[in-house]
Amino acid sequence: MPKGSHATISLWWYAKTPLGWRHFPCLWEKKHGLPRPKHGWVKYKGEDVEYPTGRYELRTWEDGRRVYKPLETCDPVEAMQALNRARKAAINFGAHNPRFHIRTSIDEYLRDLAARKKPEMREKAAHVLGRVHTIRRVSTMRAK
Repeated sequence: MPKGSHATISLWWYAKTPLGWRHFPCLWEKKHGLPRPKHGWVKYKGEDVEYPTGRYELRTWEDGRRVYKPLETCDPVEAMQALNRARKAAINFGAHNPRFHIRTSIDEYLRDLAARKKPEMREKAAHVLGRVHTIRRVSTMRAK
């Protein structure tokens, strides 16, 4: 993903319509002062239409082609959080040295799991990745 492509990442609703499955850009509404996708609603031929059966997807561009990445959730708040995470990742892409410390990436992954409210997965990952970090540290010390 090239630097500055965060603007091209957008949230789409993949809905079952009478004509088959179609992609639609999400309609937005303000809830408690914050924008979030209007669940199941799309604009079709200039009118707001409800297609409740569907899922959220992130649309990006790779090599001039549209790429749709399905999200795990159908919750509008979590879909918005996924969009924000993807945009931040696109901004930071390429800003890191490829040899950045593994500890940084471990901490980012664990924070992401905590934000997604996956406590069991975070606990297991912390245990396994803690061991990986220890092994990595020992192997780099021996290489010197």
